[in-house]
Amino acid sequence: MHDPSLKLIGRAAELGRLAAAVGDVAAGRFRAVSITGSPGIGKTRLLAELGRHAGERGFTVMTGRATEFERCFPFAVYVEALTPWSQPDPDDAEARAALEALVSISRGDRESEARIDRYRLYRGISRLLETAPGSIALLLDDLHWADQPSLELTEYLLRKPPRGGLLVAVAHRPAPLPIGVVAALPQADDQAIFLDLQPLEEKDLAEFFPGAAPHRRRLLHRASAGNPLYLNALADASEPVLAGLTGGEYPAGGPRALQALLLAELNVLPGELRQVAQALAVAGDQASLDLVAWIAETGEEDAADALDRLCAHGAVIPTDAFFAFRHPLLRAAVYREAGMGWRTRAHERAAAYLDAHRGPVTLLAHHVQRSARQGDERAADILHDAAAGLLDFAPATASRLLRTALRVLPAREDLTSRRMDMLLALARAVASLGELAESREILEEVLLGPDPTSVEAAGFASVLSRLMGDLDAAKHLLTRALSRSSQAAAILAELAAIDSLRLDSAEAWRYGLAALDQAGELDDQVLVAAAHSLLALNAAQQARAGDAHTHAEQAARLVDSATDSELRPHAGLLAPLALVEAQLNLRDRAARHLAKGLELVGYQGLNHGFPFLRIVEVVLLTREGRLCAAVAAAEEAAELAAFPNSQELTVTLRAAALPALLWLHGPQAALAAADELIAHGLPRSAWWSELTRLNLATVNFHAGRVDACLAQLTAGPWSPMTAVGAGIYRQALHAISAARFNDLHSALLLSDLGLADAKGAGLDHQLGAAHEARAEVLLQYGELEEALPHASAAAAYFADAKAPIDEGRARQLLATLHSRNGDATAMREELARAKARYTECSAAWLERQLARTELRMAATLTRRTQEPAGLSSREQQIAELAGSGLTNREIAQRLYLSPKTVEAHLARIFVKLDVRSRVELARRLAEGTSLEHSP
Repeated sequence: MHDPSLKLIGRAAELGRLAAAVGDVAAGRFRAVSITGSPGIGKTRLLAELGRHAGERGFTVMTGRATEFERCFPFAVYVEALTPWSQPDPDDAEARAALEALVSISRGDRESEARIDRYRLYRGISRLLETAPGSIALLLDDLHWADQPSLELTEYLLRKPPRGGLLVAVAHRPAPLPIGVVAALPQADDQAIFLDLQPLEEKDLAEFFPGAAPHRRRLLHRASAGNPLYLNALADASEPVLAGLTGGEYPAGGPRALQALLLAELNVLPGELRQVAQALAVAGDQASLDLVAWIAETGEEDAADALDRLCAHGAVIPTDAFFAFRHPLLRAAVYREAGMGWRTRAHERAAAYLDAHRGPVTLLAHHVQRSARQGDERAADILHDAAAGLLDFAPATASRLLRTALRVLPAREDLTSRRMDMLLALARAVASLGELAESREILEEVLLGPDPTSVEAAGFASVLSRLMGDLDAAKHLLTRALSRSSQAAAILAELAAIDSLRLDSAEAWRYGLAALDQAGELDDQVLVAAAHSLLALNAAQQARAGDAHTHAEQAARLVDSATDSELRPHAGLLAPLALVEAQLNLRDRAARHLAKGLELVGYQGLNHGFPFLRIVEVVLLTREGRLCAAVAAAEEAAELAAFPNSQELTVTLRAAALPALLWLHGPQAALAAADELIAHGLPRSAWWSELTRLNLATVNFHAGRVDACLAQLTAGPWSPMTAVGAGIYRQALHAISAARFNDLHSALLLSDLGLADAKGAGLDHQLGAAHEARAEVLLQYGELEEALPHASAAAAYFADAKAPIDEGRARQLLATLHSRNGDATAMREELARAKARYTECSAAWLERQLARTELRMAATLTRRTQEPAGLSSREQQIAELAGSGLTNREIAQRLYLSPKTVEAHLARIFVKLDVRSRVELARRLAEGTSLEHSP
């Protein structure tokens, strides 16, 4: 038979592009290659050529291939590609842990599998590739058959490629598509190469079959439709066969034709050899001799002889003590040739053998799933056991196993509790796949079942409701479970958390106190800490700084004395604690507790503490001026939120990152992100909704869209009890926006209210925001003397709060005020301080804006030194009112100023007009003397 692997025909253009990609990677860059095409078109062959070329350039070449029948084995492609890689233990801890995890998977170590966090594994594999010496070519074949964890890991590497010289090449059929991978590839832009392999043209066959007559080459091309695999199979076919295929006896390129062609070489073999081949197809991609013999129901010697003959025939390839088909399509053809009934019994024999010999639980479950009979309690237990080990890092596989387990579990009353456990596990698996609504439907049956599973289901259902933004449903579920649970303290604490998010002050405080009492009676110190954290948050929301400090101190003391295992079930308590500590200027403690919470939660988007911890992280990073870290944290968290498909969480995370995006890249980038966010809808929960609307208003304000800013700020309802400080920040922005709209009365009133509220709370950052707003409003109306102390106070408060971006903006405001007063030295000092703050935060847009402002201020000062001084518009207004006989107090009331400010203005007016009294001022006005305006 003709062997097309001797020379690659008709792919010169593709080879040229692959060679260029290898050259780019050798230069230290990242490149992704996607090779698509129908079965047999030459994807594997082209991938092999790419590997050969990379190997010649000194690359480390790692190859993994997915197969149709091992989709239940997590990370099978990467196990094949990476575990044979001989290298010293990586110095990087994440990389070393990831490699050890893959090795444990390859050995079928269920205990290790159960401990694997798939998102840490993804990062570890990335670090493994990043820290390896030299250039690497990672070649993944037949990705359309890959298990879901392998696809997710591939998507992760494509979306966030490791640094250094790395080539990731994937080959797959056009359908079924590995959706996540296909979606990730275009994001690589010029880093990705797309090769869609088309059938060979008839002219290519002259080189493919140089000795064949043109007529035969034409028949071959028509019969094969230009498919190299078909051409190889048809190379020795007679012309009548070719003519029959061309005439439609088998649809050209159809599955029946492929089946016949692939099996043609095995049809001449004796029946016992075919039975061993079918047993090998059932056993797996890499099967041992004893397992194949057991499935084939023959002795090991006979099985060994049959496998040797299959190897000699070229259909099977030996690898150490294991055997595999030459090509997965050949295995698929042999597997399908065996009847459904025989395959079911064969899988049953394989399961029995592995069960008796304590085989890997995932492999055992693979065969049990395909052979389990209705009412097989043992099979249901095996599937449930395997699913439990796969739930966290391979939920798609776990879901399939659990559905089969539930189908075969006997319908006996004594098995009700076991069925509820399986349904609860299935709900968790389905939720991890992003199907929150389906998961919630599955839980409905569990909620009606016996305790304690129903109580656990209520807790998980409340988590789902929170992720879906339905806090009312979450509260209803927990309230219903409260009377049936022996763990009332935990449920009460969760209810306090939910009511805090609902901004229901009274209920949150009531549940928090009840949780504190219950946890104290149980002597559960971690739950006591959780209750104190929630009470601290509630007190901070109500501007009771003393109570917030007291409860935060109690919570911190208990948290710091607890072990990780004690804290892990209640890791969410560290989010409100860190937020309150940050507001109280206990920044080191806040950072430590937030880091501990994120470490305990890991990357599990369905953990009830995940959302709040991640959002608090983004908010605090932004406040600290770590803008790039804030944007990166939000993007990573939003990416993880996509796995549970939580629109509520995704939108809130992206909203939390808007200020950092604004300071980094400017209004246009932030507006684009804001418009995309609005298109998906605002969060449903009150807390997240207010945070989102405040940040949207901020972006619109700095983009010059003051009307859109005011629309967000005035759209109701805003809760009287807001997220910590949100009310003060909202009033501050509203005051400044009203001043820009020349609504003096509203601007002054709002800034007064905000300042009073901030003084009542006594928290530095909120005081800074309130004083800054007051200064901005006074500046807008020319009250420079009154504005200066407020701007100076704002800068000082922000500095104490360690909020460099906010301090920089306050100092820029001070520079503006000094510029208006003609104080060039003070102006330059404040500009230098503002620039230093922006530079240390890499706030590129603010730096550019400041540079333009500095030039404008310098030009203004120059003009003022060259032009005669005159009255400002405000001074002329006050002069006319004073000349009409009004007192300072009357003028102050009419213009919404303080009498002291009026007095200061009049002093400057007297100097500029060279008058000594109100009488002289009135005379000047009566004489109609022109009052010059300053520029």
